[in-house]
Amino acid sequence: MSYKRKVYANITHAGRLLVFRHVDYPEAGLQVQGGTEETGESFEAALRRQVREETGLGDGLELAGLVGEQARDMSDFGMDETQRQRFYHLVCVETPPERWLHTEEHASDGSGSLAFEFYWVDLDDAPGLAGVQGIFIDRLKE
Repeated sequence: MSYKRKVYANITHAGRLLVFRHVDYPEAGLQVQGGTEETGESFEAALRRQVREETGLGDGLELAGLVGEQARDMSDFGMDETQRQRFYHLVCVETPPERWLHTEEHASDGSGSLAFEFYWVDLDDAPGLAGVQGIFIDRLKE
């Protein structure tokens, strides 16, 4: 069984949560930004890199802190791995667009470029997120 370190970014602005959907793979569900830490990279560096690669956002985000973490056996998703998942809260301190498309040019799984559609949802009424991504959403409301 392999072991991977994952980061997830819960980005908020004015009581809203940034979510995205895969333009070409809607069956992947609604998600927040995240990905795998690269060798030698800290969780925080991986978080910043993932957010920049997936959203195009960067300088206008402030790290509010770690929201939660868990070790997750991924066998129920057909994967022979355990993930150490860390969920962070970032606050968008600039005025962001309401909706935008962004292409991640180099997906970490080697699948090539991926197109994402980003938009904001009310944090108090956030829809279900794919997999375990919504596990700590209530902590953002505190």
